[in-house]
Amino acid sequence: MNERETAILAGEYQIINASGSLNGRSSESQELKSVLNRAGDSLIQGNYIINLSDVDYIDSSTMGMFVRFLYQLQAAEKKLVLLSPPESISEVLRMTGLQELMPIADTEEQACELLGVERRRLAGKSEDVNYAQLEKELEELIICSGESGSQKESPQLQKILGR
Repeated sequence: MNERETAILAGEYQIINASGSLNGRSSESQELKSVLNRAGDSLIQGNYIINLSDVDYIDSSTMGMFVRFLYQLQAAEKKLVLLSPPESISEVLRMTGLQELMPIADTEEQACELLGVERRRLAGKSEDVNYAQLEKELEELIICSGESGSQKESPQLQKILGR
């Protein structure tokens, strides 16, 4: 798990990407524990999705980490969804009953539905991005011209900022 790719902020939810063998002693497991501890210390970032699509193995200590993190989230009135676990891990979660506490989603869209939030689309490949249109939309969002030609915050930005 690459620390730079571990957590992706996406609006009202944050995605934590786990990978490798999560056996409590592996470097991937230790890094995930560190990420969950930091996230648990600052729950202001909203709900969480833990992406398990690249996880090969999960043991009881990692499941315990997930449960502790879930309890921290619930205390802050936040939610947790597990995303795309391999079938072997899904089976373990079903057998232990943990899928009742932490719902499982196959896609990010499903995870967002379970969280009750709107999915935010992040830019994909650079060739997929219309930079001229993006620049125009950003200008409209951030600045609009006043009657005297002065610039001020747009109504959309004021709404986002709660002004």
